[in-house]
Amino acid sequence: MFRKAIFLLLVFILIPGISHAEIKTYIHTVKQSFGGSQSPDDARVGAIAKAKREVLEKAGTYLESLTIVRESVVEKDEIIALAASVLKAEIISQKNFSIEDTFGIVVKAKVDVDTSVLEERIRKLLQDRSLLEKYKENQKHEKKLPARIKDLEKEN
Repeated sequence: MFRKAIFLLLVFILIPGISHAEIKTYIHTVKQSFGGSQSPDDARVGAIAKAKREVLEKAGTYLESLTIVRESVVEKDEIIALAASVLKAEIISQKNFSIEDTFGIVVKAKVDVDTSVLEERIRKLLQDRSLLEKYKENQKHEKKLPARIKDLEKEN
């Protein structure tokens, strides 16, 4: 009887952990246009990146809001959204499209999401706020890069 009780206790403890760290599969369709000096391969890479990002947002996002108000004036209003997982993407189908002057591809992708790393990475980011600040700086820098690339392409 005691062994059965221990076994059932272990099962109830381990099952939530197993179900939480599961691999989910999503089928996601993305429309990606391309132009200028972009090739269809560049558009395909962009479409896969977009599909991964959108699926990652669907799979789970940690949200935190911080608002500091002093003397009825908002001093700081910050929303933190974090998402972390291991992703594997596979193209199921790809179709070309054209609308007036725009060409592009429609990519249907199968994306596997392993959410087991989500809690650990978020915990690390939240424990070390300086790491979170560095992450924000990197994101700002990454947002500036496409505009910089376009400027360099115009110069050439």
